[in-house]
Amino acid sequence: MTAISLSTTACQDQKVGTQSPEPPGQVQNLGMKEPPVSSDLDLSEEQKTQFKEIQKNTHSQVQSILTQEQKEQLKTATEQGKEPWVAMQGLNLSSDQTEKMRKLMQSQREELSNILTAEQKQKLQQMRQGKPTSDAP
Repeated sequence: MTAISLSTTACQDQKVGTQSPEPPGQVQNLGMKEPPVSSDLDLSEEQKTQFKEIQKNTHSQVQSILTQEQKEQLKTATEQGKEPWVAMQGLNLSSDQTEKMRKLMQSQREELSNILTAEQKQKLQQMRQGKPTSDAP
């Protein structure tokens, strides 16, 4: 895993709900792509701590949404080297679970955004758009 990651979630700001409707049980992205690492955003130690706490809380909430079988499938997939946000795609979530996950991802993005400075938010926006940041070589 990367230095500071969101475990089963990410702070990539995908436009969840604006894509074509998914069939029941299928999760299209859920905003789950590889998150930026602390070095990309130059997070302070306090921000890293806050980031880890948000990550921990989100993980706990994800676990409460999943069935025991889905938890085991996720664990097996991640043990086999799949990134959690990729492994989540194969869990065959119910429409209720999918909606709960979307709300959770949105809440997490908002929480993460609240700990970033204006400059970090700008860097993150550039990263999301695939543009090099101003300090990139």
